[in-house]
Amino acid sequence: MTPALALLIACSKDTPSDSDSAPVVQWPACAAPTLTPTQSLEPVREPASLSPHGSVGAALEDLDGDGDLDLALVTMEGEGLLYVNDGSGAFTVAPVTLPPATGLATGDMDGDGVVDLLLTIPNAPDMIAFTDGRTPIEFGDSEAEEFSIAVADMDGDGDLDVFTSAYNTALQPSDLEGGQGTGSRLYENQGDGSMVDVSARIPADVLDDVAFMAQWVDADGDGDLDLYTANDYGPYTGRNRLLLNDGSGQFSDATDCACDRAMYAMGVAVGDPTGDGLPELYVSNLGGPVLFSATGTGAFVDITAATGASVPNSADRLAGWGTQFVDLSGDGRDDVAMVFGTLTPGSDGSDAEDLDPSFQDGAAQRDLFMLATDQGFVEAPEAGFTDDRVGRDLLVGDLDGDGDPDLVSAGIWYVQTWHTQSECQHVLVDLPPSAVGARVQAVQGERISTRWMLPASTWSTSASQVFLGLGPASEDTVSVTVTWPDGSTWTQDNVAGGSRLEPTW
Repeated sequence: MTPALALLIACSKDTPSDSDSAPVVQWPACAAPTLTPTQSLEPVREPASLSPHGSVGAALEDLDGDGDLDLALVTMEGEGLLYVNDGSGAFTVAPVTLPPATGLATGDMDGDGVVDLLLTIPNAPDMIAFTDGRTPIEFGDSEAEEFSIAVADMDGDGDLDVFTSAYNTALQPSDLEGGQGTGSRLYENQGDGSMVDVSARIPADVLDDVAFMAQWVDADGDGDLDLYTANDYGPYTGRNRLLLNDGSGQFSDATDCACDRAMYAMGVAVGDPTGDGLPELYVSNLGGPVLFSATGTGAFVDITAATGASVPNSADRLAGWGTQFVDLSGDGRDDVAMVFGTLTPGSDGSDAEDLDPSFQDGAAQRDLFMLATDQGFVEAPEAGFTDDRVGRDLLVGDLDGDGDPDLVSAGIWYVQTWHTQSECQHVLVDLPPSAVGARVQAVQGERISTRWMLPASTWSTSASQVFLGLGPASEDTVSVTVTWPDGSTWTQDNVAGGSRLEPTW
């Protein structure tokens, strides 16, 4: 934990007085990484038009079983594409097309050990596309306008269940008061990929929220996965929600969590930049993101300003979208990245001003990378992650097989891969895609880094990988422990930098 954040947590979380004298753990310093754009990819085979609605859904996972990460892409403007990786991070189009869709997720939905694709399709049934050639399964509400999809084993029965976030594009900034979404849904997997609608397990009013995405997270430390929903137009239509899981997949609205902010939420990252072993939520927004720090009881504290995680409201950074915690520098602390993009490409920006007179929706909004330091987060433009295209998605995974975390950004009619070069080493933990929610901890002397495999992102899904930075001492090793969703553990000691671990569950 950094000294600045140690003091913050002691004050904000009412840490017992006997911990006040505990030694402050010092973290090694690593320079900001270099992020180099490597390949631009077409997001769709034959676009119906180059409309301003060409948002991309993306999924990063080993889809052909050859050990490297492939990339699936969809839009609602034409047939989506599958890009296969040659192992070096170079992608080529496969002879496969995907139906028009908004969001993508991955997971072994039928328990056969093969990764499958899940697609949200607005105003039509959603789909599970089995990569082993099995006939796709359709599920869902054909009246809902689903945006994003998040999978996890919500009830502890060993298979992956599904939550779909439903939006409502018919809502207009000039007439939002009391507006509703089109019906988010919760589905229970029957073990073979067939889905049963169990939305009644969620408070009914939650289903009507104008939902952008949802993120699974163990917010109260009881070992099961809760659900945090990021909802748009909050000042007019309703707050974000934290839905606490009782362990059986029955959810209640945690109205006292202090994280249910009414905001223009569009993305949620989960990480541990404070180093206390508890999850933080970084929620993208119009006019500046918010960083919520967990207390371990289901309640959160807003630590945005105290940690330097604020992003000033400006014309070139009004609208934040996909965001990720990831230790790109390799020092053991979670850095953070976020893509930005104008709300309505080609517009005069008046829609944003209708929401709030202080909003200036610039046409060119710059992506953001912030380095974690002893003083909190510091913007690091020297990293090179300042793309000013119309961003929407951000994914993390080792694209080129060197063990470092790389990025994929996407937005209106573009997809960009990024290679990371850092002076400090990482340990890559390659997890089964079914292990959503697994906690990975690295112990290095007095330092403990905590990560979770929670791949859901805005419209998209990152790889089922976790990255642990070791700092500049190349001779150092770490002890790595994976706590699986069922509570069992896997441990490997004396792990050197540059290692790639493949834990078995």
